[in-house]
Amino acid sequence: MSTIGGIIFTSFFTVSGVLASILFSLWYLFTFQHPEDKLRAWIPKIVMCTSTFMALFTVFLLPIDIAFADLDLFPFLFVWIAVAAIDVILLLFVLPFAIVYYEALDTKPNIIKQLLKAVLTAAGLFLVFTVVIVITWFVFGEALIPVQTYGSDLVASTSFSASDLGALTVSSLSSSSKTLNLNLMIHLHVIAFASVIGMVLFIIFASVGAVAIPMDLISEWRYRPRPFSNDRVAQFRIVFRNRAMMLKEIAQKYTDDMKERQEDAIDGKKRRLTRAERKLPNRIREASRQLEKEYDYIQISTGAKRYLPLLYWGKLVVAVLLFCLSALWLVHLVLFVLPEEPLHPGLNLIFRVFENFLPFLGTALYSVFAVYLLACTVKGVTRLGTRILLFANIHPLEKHNTYSNALMFNAMVMLLISLALVRFLCTSFSVYARATSANIIFNSICDNLAFIRHAFPWAYFTMPFIAVAALLLLVIFPRKNELVDRLLQNDLTKAIKTATEGKKGDRFIDSIKNVKKLKLGKARERGADDNV
Repeated sequence: MSTIGGIIFTSFFTVSGVLASILFSLWYLFTFQHPEDKLRAWIPKIVMCTSTFMALFTVFLLPIDIAFADLDLFPFLFVWIAVAAIDVILLLFVLPFAIVYYEALDTKPNIIKQLLKAVLTAAGLFLVFTVVIVITWFVFGEALIPVQTYGSDLVASTSFSASDLGALTVSSLSSSSKTLNLNLMIHLHVIAFASVIGMVLFIIFASVGAVAIPMDLISEWRYRPRPFSNDRVAQFRIVFRNRAMMLKEIAQKYTDDMKERQEDAIDGKKRRLTRAERKLPNRIREASRQLEKEYDYIQISTGAKRYLPLLYWGKLVVAVLLFCLSALWLVHLVLFVLPEEPLHPGLNLIFRVFENFLPFLGTALYSVFAVYLLACTVKGVTRLGTRILLFANIHPLEKHNTYSNALMFNAMVMLLISLALVRFLCTSFSVYARATSANIIFNSICDNLAFIRHAFPWAYFTMPFIAVAALLLLVIFPRKNELVDRLLQNDLTKAIKTATEGKKGDRFIDSIKNVKKLKLGKARERGADDNV
């Protein structure tokens, strides 16, 4: 490609990457935001759109870096440092500030107190990270880069002849392996440290998400709405009513108990929450979301809501395509990333073939694989957070039903993973990402940090095993309500035990006497008219 043609292509792809990132951030907002948030929370929305833009643009930056490396027009290292600095500031200060600010909208109408709380929370988090960065920089801020040196003896020009050339080049050349100790500058250490944290999360969540995305689409097709008889609908309505009444009663008792604890705290009587009590609100939220989905399911089956059968068959086709993408990633991992000496270039060869045919095709194909991994990571976070571990109040991305704090949380995940994803892409596509600034930062420096240089090559071996374990787990637990009901029932049992056997001041629910009789509805059984 000529220099002028390369400049035109590089400019075109740079503009395309910026536009694609902007469109993605707007699509992310308008597709998932809750109707109650449409005309409010403008500051969190701006922060969320900026964060999603930077997360995707960071991934798109690698092929732009490749194009600039081919042209040798601009030192792209400064661009990576600037982008990483923006990512870290958004991740550690701006996003925590916006999340706390949004969650205080309803509880603190005083704008001064609201801003003060958000600033103090974000500043505290940023201060903690700064202290950790400085300590690790002084202790571990060194990269041990392996180098290969070559040398030979000098030959006097008076005794040299052309006949000696072969012997000199073959026998006189010596080589040795050495390690270059490179003290990192603080900004490179920040990039390396952020990518290390993100890489741990990326390996776990991307492995799960690569299986969960196509599996969920297949489940939606498999359990697509079917027509129900009137008797069956009446039975479901009874189940929904009992579930809703039970959840409402437990939530009300929990709220009353929290108010009582606050009043006792004012009087100097502090009561600690048990583990079951701390986890119960998250269980109730997840069960409530599942109840809403089941209600929509019945509404579609009875004709009260519009039903598009081709939509579910389209999801099946997309699931098959995404399974192929996941399989290609797994094959590339086995052939190129895991072996010490790659067995085959894998996707690198495919990208080069398409790039030689038409440069834009190679870049576009790379973008598909990279963005898919980013989507897998977000899916893995929501799956592990709300379905398997239930360790945090993480709301999954639901169309037109996600509040701004959940949108910002997922944007934070994407931003944290983006640098680690670029690092993984540089390792996976080291042939494609030749002589780039990203390759220097991530492959030459980050992979050779003194305290982790031997860890990450082995960490990649866990990805296929995590993916297989996730596949088995999703097959064992194909329906959300079965698992959520079981976990919620277990928590209720523990809370009831505390209420009946604990001391009066430590009881979770003091006034309710018939909680033992309340049960979540079991997973519905198949019937002759219920082929789902």
